[in-house]
Amino acid sequence: MTIKEILIMQPGEKLDRLVGKEIAGLDEEYFYEFGVPCYSADILVTWQMVEKIRTIDTYIEISNGWQPEQFWWVKLTPEGINAWGRTLPEAICKAALLAKLENKK
Repeated sequence: MTIKEILIMQPGEKLDRLVGKEIAGLDEEYFYEFGVPCYSADILVTWQMVEKIRTIDTYIEISNGWQPEQFWWVKLTPEGINAWGRTLPEAICKAALLAKLENKK
């Protein structure tokens, strides 16, 4: 998957499955038995991922614009990863996937 492909993904099951596999280490058997966690829509589920990221010496900066229609922005350092989304869970998911992609290089 490329940076562009990750950034244009919409919240939903496709993004949730990718996060589940790449970030949480889940497999199809887990999804079949328990369902796909709603990483890209449910902040409570997404925040578990944030807590995991924080344990690996990564600083997470979160912000959004002043207007409700503006995007959420997530920056991970020292990796230098920037991602955005219409919702905070979406932006966090994309930042985590981009960090994973960067670490594979």
